[in-house]
This record gives sequence, structure tokens and C-alpha cells, in this order.
Amino acid sequence: MKPNIDKNIENIDSTDIRNKAFYYISIITSVVPVMCIIGNIISNYPMSENIKWLYLLFVSVLSIIGSKTAYKFYLQMFLTLNIILIILPLGWLSSGRVNSNSTAYLLLIMIGIILLYEGKLRKVLLFILAAIVVILLCVEYRYPEVIQMYDYEIMFMDRLIQLPITLAGGYLILTLYSGTYIREREKLNEYSVRLKAANEKLAYLAGKDVLTDISNRRIFDMKLGEIIESKEHLHREVYIVLFDVDLFKEINDTYGHSAGDRVLSEIARGMGTVLNEESLLSRWGGDEFAIIYYGSEEEVINAVDRLKERLKGIRLDNDEEVTVSIGITKILGTDTMSKVFKRVDEGMYKAKMEGRNKYCII
Repeated sequence: MKPNIDKNIENIDSTDIRNKAFYYISIITSVVPVMCIIGNIISNYPMSENIKWLYLLFVSVLSIIGSKTAYKFYLQMFLTLNIILIILPLGWLSSGRVNSNSTAYLLLIMIGIILLYEGKLRKVLLFILAAIVVILLCVEYRYPEVIQMYDYEIMFMDRLIQLPITLAGGYLILTLYSGTYIREREKLNEYSVRLKAANEKLAYLAGKDVLTDISNRRIFDMKLGEIIESKEHLHREVYIVLFDVDLFKEINDTYGHSAGDRVLSEIARGMGTVLNEESLLSRWGGDEFAIIYYGSEEEVINAVDRLKERLKGIRLDNDEEVTVSIGITKILGTDTMSKVFKRVDEGMYKAKMEGRNKYCII
């Protein structure tokens, strides 16, 4: 599941960045027309040249208003297609051929497409943009009479005003986008750190028994499965020890479940001095405990004797001693998990049948 979670986080992050980029681009595309209209007035361009800028201003304001709604994607497409299919051709044909500022605005359009879209849609829009430019170049070449021309002074003033606007617009778009990207990345990194910590805590809790704070059966089964699968027991001696508390039901019935819980907790706490560092102790279920013990038969018997000695310190309310019945088996070369558990379980119940407070090696 983790890869899917990471992918979802990444998608959420990129979507948020694009939404903010669209909002910023809409603002910039509303400012540019105003600046261009002012520039046209200064450059003595005909007032008819401002129609396209007024139209772009209208579309941009509409996009700003709708950028926070559920229709933002459609408005984003509406703004993009209007710029490519209407504003760009009008500016190209009515502002003095390829030498006009329309070519400069191609940079802004490309930046906007790359930031706002991804995948096939981005490629389609870039293809449409390239196709429009090729068509305009062909029209300019074949039908130069449809292109409006202005004297050199007007066009010089126009470039002197609009080229800085173009550069400023590109700078603002990239700066705002990169700033948003960095902030969202920082949020994502912070979230990832918290998520990792939460996952580690969950993994820890998933492998722990709540009452005794030792490993549970899930961890025990996983470890035993790894030993058998890796054939580790063929290279070193590994024993399985299974024991439960004698007459545990009577303890619960006589002294209450809190007394039974106390007994289980004290057994778990006392095992730290009984086992070596490699061994694994787990609460296998109810009043049963299971151990994976690395060592020889003599060493595991010594550990069991220390366990029995440790249990003498656990007393019930009437000073009655707590005892356990223990089954022991060595993992053999042909063993499976079920075979191991069957033998060790038989050993534990044989110890009970022989009078409890004993161990039996099978």
C-alpha cells in the first residue's frame, strides 16, 4: 500500500501547485493587457489594436474569479485556447508581421502550458501552438497584404515597452511558480516525516502485545518462517520453547482477571534476564508464551531452569506459587512451521500430564 499512498501524496501536491500557478497566471494575464493598452497609447498605435487586449483582460478576470471554483479546469482550458487561437493570431496579423511582439509572447504561452498541464494534454496544446505559428508564418509569406504594417518609430516604441513587459511576465510566472513549488515541497517533506514516524509507530504496535509489551504471535510466526525458509537452522541450533501458566483459569476465577494479567506481565518482564540477546520471546496467545532460542540443548535447558527460578518470585494473594508447563523442540532440517508447533505443543501437554511445573523435550 505504501507506493499507492506516496503516489496519491505526489498527485495531491502537484495538483495544488498547478491550481496556484493558474491563479497567478490569470492575474499576470490580466495585468499584461492593461500594460499593453497603456503602451499602445504611448506608441500611438490605433485604438483598434486594443480590442484583443480588452478581450484578454475579460477572459483573465473571468479566470481569476473562477480559479477557486469547481470549474477552474474548464476556465483554465478556456483561457489557454483563447490565447493560442484568438489573441496570438490577432496580435500577429494586426501588429506588424513576425517582427511584432507576438513572437515574444510565445515564450509566456509556452511557460504557461508547461506549468499548467502534463502528459498528453500538454503535448496536444504545444502541438496546437506550434501549428498556429506555422500557419501564421505561411499566411504572412503567401498573403503579406493581410498583415498590417506600421512605421519603424511606432514599432520601435512598441518593442521598447512590450519586450520588458514580456520579460517581467515570464520572470513573475517562474518566480511565483517556483516559490509555490518550494513551499509545497516543504509541506510534503514535513508530511512525509510525520507519515514515516506514524508508520513506524504502527509497525511497532502491530508487532507488540498490548498487555505484556513483548512481541506478539504475528512477529513470532514471521521470524520462525524466515528461519525455516532461509535454512538458518541447518547451520546453527535453534530451539522452540512453548509454555503456559498452570491452572491459569483457576487463577482468573479465584483472584480475578487483574491478577491473571499481573502474572502474565511479570512473567514477560522477568524473561529479560533469562534469554540471550538473539532469542525472541512472544506472547503466543492467552496464557501461552513462545520462545525462539538460539543455542545448544544444554543452554536452552539452563534458560528454562532460570525461568522456573524466576517464577518463584511471582506470588498470588495467598502466597501461592505460579508455575508453568514447558515444551521444547529443536527445529530439524525437514521441518515446516506446522511440524514444529505440533511437536512443541505435544511436549507442553506431556509436561502437564506428568504433573505440571515441568519441561519436556520432544
